[in-house]
Amino acid sequence: MTSTQPLVSCIMPTRGRHAFANEAIAAFKDQSWDNKELIVVDDSEKYFNVSAHQVRSQRIPFQCTVGLKRNIACELATGKYIMHWDDDDIYSFERIETQINRLIAAEQKGKFISGYHSMQFVTESGHRWLYSGPPHTVVGVSLCYNKEVWKSHPFPCLNIGEDTAFTMALGYAVQSHPDDGRILARIHGGNTSQKTQEYLESHPVNWRRVA
Repeated sequence: MTSTQPLVSCIMPTRGRHAFANEAIAAFKDQSWDNKELIVVDDSEKYFNVSAHQVRSQRIPFQCTVGLKRNIACELATGKYIMHWDDDDIYSFERIETQINRLIAAEQKGKFISGYHSMQFVTESGHRWLYSGPPHTVVGVSLCYNKEVWKSHPFPCLNIGEDTAFTMALGYAVQSHPDDGRILARIHGGNTSQKTQEYLESHPVNWRRVA
């Protein structure tokens, strides 16, 4: 199937979360989409050396922002399409296949960014929360887009909100979907953007406990 599949470059910025990252790499290897690559950009003090088929790693010798690491990964990507593959989240085996097919179809309508506007998150205690954003928005980890879009609008060099700024700059080109269970995001003490129990409970418009 790889001869007819476009190459999808998954990008994973990481720092000091090797256990999570290993799980994300395993999920990448298990994907039903064959023509893929994973670009890992790491600025950890202890380098996360990855050696695996279809996986490439780039070490950054200084601590930098998530936005910069995303830009470096996009620059290194050789695929036509780029998909975010955060190091601490959980992915079903058909995530790439599902999202890429949606994006290819959306391109015929002038939409060059795809993702989910609602998605489930799981806490360290096992509780699940459903995040629901406006239909024209996309949760950062679910972003999937044509590389040409990134070339014209690189990520700002921020640790928080770089993905939001990216999609807001290209709002007309975004197609978002409701949660379908193909991504489960983790809420934990090492999240770049902290989400405490109090925060979730105080934002009922966007967050609802489901389990």
